Amino acid sequence: MPSIGQRSRRRHFSLIVFRRDGSEEKNDALIERVNRSGEIFMSSTRLDGRYILRLAVRNNRTTERDVRLAWERCCGARRDSEGSRRSRPPSACVTS
Repeated sequence: MPSIGQRSRRRHFSLIVFRRDGSEEKNDALIERVNRSGEIFMSSTRLDGRYILRLAVRNNRTTERDVRLAWERCCGARRDSEGSRRSRPPSACVTS
């Protein structure tokens, strides 16, 4: 804990929310596939009645590379669920 007058290091916390095109079941299946790997953990919630996916980025040691890895795992899970091996740019993998 910093003493009075000592400046503490500023911390940024992030919560990324998104959903893939399609049904609630497809979104839930995406979370199941991603979480099954054990590399990252995602959760879900409802926002204005819509089922959405959540990825919390909160560790002080999390890097941009870690976030990109999580995104790639989401894209890979989507491609696997569709039976497609075609590579897509990240912006086309999951939409808001």
